[in-house]
Amino acid sequence: MIRKWLVVVVLLLVAGVLIAIFWAGGSKNDLTSTTIGSSVSEGIEGITDLPVGGSAPTGLEGELPAPERPWIALIIDDFGPVCSAVVVPGFLELSFDLTISVIPGNPKTVSIGRAVEAAGRELFIHLPMEPNQPVAMDERDMVLVGMDSLALHTILERVQGELPSAVGMNNHMGSRATSDEALMRLLATELKRRGMTFVDSRTVAHSRGYPAMKVVGVPVLRRDVFIDNVRESERIREQLARLVHLARRRGWALGIGHADPVTLEVLTEELPSLVASGVRIVSAGRLTRTVWDMRRKEITDTGIAASSMNDGK
Repeated sequence: MIRKWLVVVVLLLVAGVLIAIFWAGGSKNDLTSTTIGSSVSEGIEGITDLPVGGSAPTGLEGELPAPERPWIALIIDDFGPVCSAVVVPGFLELSFDLTISVIPGNPKTVSIGRAVEAAGRELFIHLPMEPNQPVAMDERDMVLVGMDSLALHTILERVQGELPSAVGMNNHMGSRATSDEALMRLLATELKRRGMTFVDSRTVAHSRGYPAMKVVGVPVLRRDVFIDNVRESERIREQLARLVHLARRRGWALGIGHADPVTLEVLTEELPSLVASGVRIVSAGRLTRTVWDMRRKEITDTGIAASSMNDGK
């Protein structure tokens, strides 16, 4: 009888131990589950700036050019010759993001480039290119039709050595050179390697500069308006108005002016009122890269939309 009671007592003790272990384990698992769930929930709530679907940021967040908030960019080029040095201080004193484009191989090239950099302005290389008419062919760094990749590379190494802070390029003359597809592909390859942008000055209607840059993947825009082909105040104002009208219609526009006292005078008078009217003046490099990214995003979004429709069939 005593043995039976001992067996019962032992069994009860074992059962008690098992029950204690079970409840202890259950409590621990519940605590762990609650902690993990809380951490995940807090983590998700803390992420407030991720796009829907987990896509990486495009780099285009924030204000972009649009008809209701137009951007214009102005390249002022033909700096480099001695005669251009007199207007450098005036252009650099303007409190607007103008892009200064300097012709390499001229007496004032290096000093103007340094002044532009010191002023915190954007610098372009105004690269001489072969025109249709054999005039002004005495530029040291003329890009010629038929030039091979080594010759072009040598020129770009030299001009970038003179203007190391340059972030982009536009052509000086070049009606013949920019019409040559092969030459423009070579130039595009060099610019992509150097991380530079290109603005086609459009000195000829059938220029191949723009399409060549697009194919190679160089951020590129075309000049919309020459603001001072006629160096008279009223004509410059008219051209500037054309540029702004285009920007208000399309969202942005790019103009080119020259290192000239009349151009400086008109811009000094007109740019403050343009800004006051809601026009934003940005550097040519910024506008080029922004529009380039916007177009690439449009292409990507269109492709995604088309793919989604195809998947739904």
